[in-house]
Amino acid sequence: MIQSNWLTEHAIAQTYAIKSNSPSCKVCRSKTRLFDILDFGRQCSISPIYPDGLLGIPVFYHQCEKCGFVFTTFFDSFESQHWKEFIYNEDYARIDPDYTGVRSSRNARVVKAAIGSWWHRDSIGCDYGGGKGYLAERLRKYSLKFDSVDPFDISLTTVAPGDYSMVSAFEVIEHFSDPTASFNQLNKLCNKERCLLLISTTLIDKKLAPGQLSSWWYAAPRNGHISLYSKQSMEWLAQANNFKYQQVTRGIHLFGRGIDLAPVARSILFTKVAQKLRLL
Repeated sequence: MIQSNWLTEHAIAQTYAIKSNSPSCKVCRSKTRLFDILDFGRQCSISPIYPDGLLGIPVFYHQCEKCGFVFTTFFDSFESQHWKEFIYNEDYARIDPDYTGVRSSRNARVVKAAIGSWWHRDSIGCDYGGGKGYLAERLRKYSLKFDSVDPFDISLTTVAPGDYSMVSAFEVIEHFSDPTASFNQLNKLCNKERCLLLISTTLIDKKLAPGQLSSWWYAAPRNGHISLYSKQSMEWLAQANNFKYQQVTRGIHLFGRGIDLAPVARSILFTKVAQKLRLL
């Protein structure tokens, strides 16, 4: 159970700030409206959504009136020690069991599916937000050259930024407190002529109305899910970073430069269907 005077005082300051001024959209800088208020203890769970109880710390989420992006400013002033104390602490493995590497096996198959004729023998990929580096390690066992970069954990790199033919980011971008700056970082890792950016994050349903965010399991400040994307906001970020965008599923997205995304999307979709049918 998280208990902190600093966190409570921070929440009070945030409440006063929001009452006096609505933030601009973090993606397209348009006007926003208050969308919902979640307790800090909200976790990625269908039921119960508050397994550890309510903490009494309100987190305000806003929605852009233009691109539909939903976000909170609660974490904007967090420094490294705050993230480690309140989000990515020793309890995080319980909040998000897959973080320990469980999902790396199925993600590795998705990455393999995305690598087609465009991938050269000397190509090098990078898994961004890779935690302990489990996915990159598994891909290297498949004889694929892959590095791993994580702002809050271990980073193992063999080449300079801009030399990667592919960058994967599984369940990462919803943790970005500044999507514009963070996508710029992802872009800097990518080769300027030809690169595939493979992202997994679940898009927000257009049917969700203000006040209904708490009904969506994916909206969870305790898990660090603080940026919730619409398809339009993804398209905006792609264009701003000179990528073409293609949605494969509600949770899998491709950003490509110098690569035909259609066959890549088909290959990934086939793999995801096979996984659902337990054929892979």
